Amino acid sequence: MTTPVTVDEPTDADASALGAMHLRSWHETYDEAPGIGAAWVDEHIGFITSPPADAFRVRTFAAQRADPSRTYYRVARRGEVVVGFVHASLPSQDQDDDGDAKLEALYVLRSEHGTGLADRLMTSALAWADGRAVWLEASPLSVRAVPFYRRHGFEPTGETGVFRHRVLTVTLRRPADA
Repeated sequence: MTTPVTVDEPTDADASALGAMHLRSWHETYDEAPGIGAAWVDEHIGFITSPPADAFRVRTFAAQRADPSRTYYRVARRGEVVVGFVHASLPSQDQDDDGDAKLEALYVLRSEHGTGLADRLMTSALAWADGRAVWLEASPLSVRAVPFYRRHGFEPTGETGVFRHRVLTVTLRRPADA
């Protein structure tokens, strides 16, 4: 019998495991991608397993506890193993607030592809957004990402970018009350 996946708020003790899972997900997605590869991932993304990155996550978790209406973070575990997470936010109160939420990150390990976990995490983040428009940046090099987001009502805006001078990104937006 397969251990069920639980989804709940992260604790400070999850910071390091989340960083390791995040880096593993990058490797699973981009190690074979043209022009990227494992060495590039380690050089440019490896910092997410560092103590400063863990401290940043702990601050993000504290922000969620302080004001859950502005920051949303959920961690997915299969037993004790972190297998996914989702993070969304609203602009900081000192920024111009257009009311749009940003999906900062949604990652699941390859072992969880096709299980419905990513849909579950997305649904929870959209419920948190409470009818607001939501935008995100994704890489078309992740062949599953853009179709997944489109299935959830996101459409490309036409804006593109390049992450760390190498990874093409596209901006997608889901309209309010979609």
